[in-house]
Amino acid sequence: MSTSSAMMCRHCEEHFVAPMLDDVELDGPCPHLARLGTAVQGGYVLEELVSVDAISAVYRASDVTAAELLAIVLDPGLGPVDLAGVADFQRFAHDVIGLRHDHIAPTRAFGVEDDGSAVTVVERPRGRALRGLLAEGAQSVAFVSELAVQLFDGLAEAHAHGIFHADLSPDRIWIDVDDDGAPHVTMVGFGIAPVGAGAHGPAQPGHMIAVGAPRYMAPEQARGRSVVGHADLYGAACVLYELLSGKAPFEERSAADYIVAHLNEAPKPPKLVDAASAGVLVDCVMKCLSKKAWDRPNGAAVASEWVALYRAAAKPAPAEAAAPAVVVPLSSRFGRDPLASIQPRRGIRPTRIGLRVASPTNA
Repeated sequence: MSTSSAMMCRHCEEHFVAPMLDDVELDGPCPHLARLGTAVQGGYVLEELVSVDAISAVYRASDVTAAELLAIVLDPGLGPVDLAGVADFQRFAHDVIGLRHDHIAPTRAFGVEDDGSAVTVVERPRGRALRGLLAEGAQSVAFVSELAVQLFDGLAEAHAHGIFHADLSPDRIWIDVDDDGAPHVTMVGFGIAPVGAGAHGPAQPGHMIAVGAPRYMAPEQARGRSVVGHADLYGAACVLYELLSGKAPFEERSAADYIVAHLNEAPKPPKLVDAASAGVLVDCVMKCLSKKAWDRPNGAAVASEWVALYRAAAKPAPAEAAAPAVVVPLSSRFGRDPLASIQPRRGIRPTRIGLRVASPTNA
């Protein structure tokens, strides 16, 4: 089959460079479409290609239960998965499947296919991928703050089990908005990027290489250095920044340009649609975007409480009562949030953050 008549998905068409393939004969459809109708992880059939990003494809999948499922397949071209520590990998897979939280899609199956591609099958979340909401432009500060608390709460639970995402992006975050306009966030794809990076799972963070969406990739991840939950805070902050301002922290032309920007450029604070009382929320986002992992909040639970401070400050105080001081203590969940003890870099410990604001007002 010639290149002009070969079947390609939309992603392949967008990245198809004809001059580079003049002498190439494509004898079948693109790898993404070629998987349709095949089974992964012991019987989950890939029925429809939902989306494709730089490192993976998302499919609608089915099994005998007829439940709504999503299968995320990491590109095997990223390199072979290192399964030398089979027992470690099996324990990690068990932890991923056992992870339960209101803002994390339950995982049905998790593992590696014969071709080296890492696969996770999850229950399909309500609503749609956050990518669609971003296309509508900047969102209100109140809406983003509610979304942020849910996002950080889910990350705190995953990190408490030693599970890091390492590929947070609008394609990995799903959102359902109720009749009152309140969002419900669900994250998918935990563990798949670290496994595809050739590690035994995130329990071995020092083995990580740069795998993830370049637009939302933490600087240490771009360098291929040790990646723990602090990288998830950076990725979440990139998404929240884009929700607040309608633009990502950096707008570049290529993956390489994004990596250079994340490594070297300081993003400017987002321009907000409604800036009143949003200072604490913006401060949290910008702190999570710190270049050095140890300069970010010491755990997703701390980031969640930081955003909760904005929500408390945004509520008007009764006219007849003096506005009391608001103190946000260090998280009570530090006992089970490993970011309180994991050091992003040997010999350097993240700084715990306590916040105080004198008078919560709408000013």
